[in-house]
Amino acid sequence: MKHLQFDFDTVFRQLKLGTLTVQPQRVTGGYLHRMFRVETHTGKYAVKLLNPLIMKRPGVLEDYKRAGRIERILSEHHIPIIPALEFGGSTLHCLNGQYFYIFRWSDAKAMEQNQIQEEHCRIIGRLLARIHKLPLGEALPDPSDSHPEKSGSHPEKSDSLSEPSGSFSEKSDYLSENAHGSFTRSRDKHFSPGKFCMDWDEYICLAEKMHSELAGALAENRDLLYLAQQEYNAAIDSLPDIVCISDGDMDCKNVLWKNGKPLIIDLECLDYGNPFLEMFRLALSWAGGDVCHIDPGRLEGFLEAYRLEYGEISVDWERILGAGFSWLEWLEYNIKRALRIECGDEEEQKLGIREAQETIRRIVYYHSVRKDVVKSCRCS
Repeated sequence: MKHLQFDFDTVFRQLKLGTLTVQPQRVTGGYLHRMFRVETHTGKYAVKLLNPLIMKRPGVLEDYKRAGRIERILSEHHIPIIPALEFGGSTLHCLNGQYFYIFRWSDAKAMEQNQIQEEHCRIIGRLLARIHKLPLGEALPDPSDSHPEKSGSHPEKSDSLSEPSGSFSEKSDYLSENAHGSFTRSRDKHFSPGKFCMDWDEYICLAEKMHSELAGALAENRDLLYLAQQEYNAAIDSLPDIVCISDGDMDCKNVLWKNGKPLIIDLECLDYGNPFLEMFRLALSWAGGDVCHIDPGRLEGFLEAYRLEYGEISVDWERILGAGFSWLEWLEYNIKRALRIECGDEEEQKLGIREAQETIRRIVYYHSVRKDVVKSCRCS
């Protein structure tokens, strides 16, 4: 991830956060962006430098602005988060073409998968239900707000800081009526989950031409990738056309724990999404799907806690089983990094190779256990 040289001193002086007392320290663990720990005489901070390649994507600035608005909603409803600091009415800032967030430093820690117990899954299941219960009201933007500009224009480089330029009542096979009224029908396709249309054969061909170490694994699993894509799309087609506030990335690496209580971080993925898709994907993740070892007790605990907090729901688990193949999107992104299609530097390419290999392993694993997953879901 090639970042412009970042002037931490200028940023902290202009924002009146003090003078640096030590050199900023890189914090490991990020898969998309880079995080630094910064200390000044006013305190300790975390600075997230956003990946420049991602920030060039059409519409990404509107997505991040929308995430900022939703973050305020979470704060107002006392959802435990670590919010980005706001300056001049915005949490997203830009200096010399580099976008960034600043946070208060927290000593809370994320848990590894082998540390997660059923009770942690229940806590997160309840927390996700609380987020899904948040009333949308006027928070859901008009359709005109959901269509980003097509020009792909971006602010010019500058040496100064700048700000980047209903209720659901019909019953379906999935959802029974409830008293919360926080699900609403999607008013725009932008907020509906999209289907996958990856050309895996093209990636296999390119990987072979480049003599990439991914070529063998992709070719070996070619049929599975197309099958997984087909099952995922079938699951998406079966989802009811409803939306709620969605975190988008609340897996174990993005939840810190302190004294047994969670704090959600990395909130730039906040958006409006389908509650069933997020509930199922997160349940699989917290149950151990990320490390290819789904614990039935953790899975059942997550789903039961979600239901008890949100209210009675009715889900046809067979029909949304394919949603567990959502890893395909992450696989494609990392293939692009590994093959230098969308890649900043050698460090990012190596990360792409590692993540693509690990993601293929997850997809193979989920394919082998997905029928057992249905049994656990039905027991919740």
